[in-house]
Amino acid sequence: MFKKLSLFLFLLSVLTLAGQDNAADSLLHYLIIQSKANHRYSIVFRENKKIEIFDSAGKSFKGKLLFINDSIIKLVNPHNLKQDTFLISEITKIRHTGLYNKIVGYPSLFSGSVFFILGSFLVSTSSKYDTIAIAYGIVSFVMSAPQLIGSAILLHGKSYKISKYDFKILLVNNKKLKRKDLKDLNLNKTL
Repeated sequence: MFKKLSLFLFLLSVLTLAGQDNAADSLLHYLIIQSKANHRYSIVFRENKKIEIFDSAGKSFKGKLLFINDSIIKLVNPHNLKQDTFLISEITKIRHTGLYNKIVGYPSLFSGSVFFILGSFLVSTSSKYDTIAIAYGIVSFVMSAPQLIGSAILLHGKSYKISKYDFKILLVNNKKLKRKDLKDLNLNKTL
């Protein structure tokens, strides 16, 4: 029984290894944004990253990033399956909400909402002469304001304008590109 099972597992592993294709020839696409001022600050957007793009016509679109060629990108909204294409030269601004902003922003939004609801409940249900409940309600309102404003700022994301940044699509052979890999890259020289 053990010999049959080990033979079966061996054949299964050989077949699965043989069925995997070699990814050495695959090209990975990245949208690189680099600061014009010091050329040291770079942002890397890989394929399927959720971003919002504004073009020169004033149109904006939010969705997942896909690459068509080295000068055209496509955004696909996964919720309603709408899609739009953009030329790199027509992009005026890119907005992206990072993971850190979401990790801090959503709990802050939740706690600010709880304090706001608690404050409104205390103020609305207390009588005219119940000063302690009114005071707690006002303190709760005051505590909710910075949390709600801070979460709105965090969840709005960071914007990258074409006037301050250079945009370029970079093709890399089978390597995950990170910001630290672009330290010596100057997009002005390659454009």
